[in-house]
Amino acid sequence: MTGLKGWQSTGALTSEEPQWLPVVEGRFRLGVTGSRNFGDRDLVQQALMFLNVGSRVTVVHGAATGADSLVEEVAGVLFPAWDFDPFPADWGRACDAQCRHGGYRPRRRDGSEWCPAAGPIRNEKMAWSGLGLLLAFPGHKGTEDMIRRAKAAGVRVLRVEG
Repeated sequence: MTGLKGWQSTGALTSEEPQWLPVVEGRFRLGVTGSRNFGDRDLVQQALMFLNVGSRVTVVHGAATGADSLVEEVAGVLFPAWDFDPFPADWGRACDAQCRHGGYRPRRRDGSEWCPAAGPIRNEKMAWSGLGLLLAFPGHKGTEDMIRRAKAAGVRVLRVEG
């Protein structure tokens, strides 16, 4: 399948429950990242079918619109036995030592403030949550941050390009 980059097959992709996959509590943890504007349902379906990771899977995502919600929706139909572990960012969090933005808090149109470090903090937690693979759909700054953090945690990254 064209559009999948960074994958090096170990020859185990045709197995129902591949032995090379790391598991946490008996389940393979598949991370997902991508743009909030991503909406290519066919590409999500192709990528999930290509993986062939078996039935004991937990999909880990950032609980955002776009790629995260679309993967959960498509996987829920294709693989009803899969579980989901969302990691929502705490955009309203109080800033602390983890924040490196100098205390600046942007404002939304409604006037509410949000913490710019919330997304990277969430990505770091996801990266170190026992992921066996990160499926990276097209995205921007936040997607690239998640990819960088996953690689630093020793997680394989599979980029999916439409």
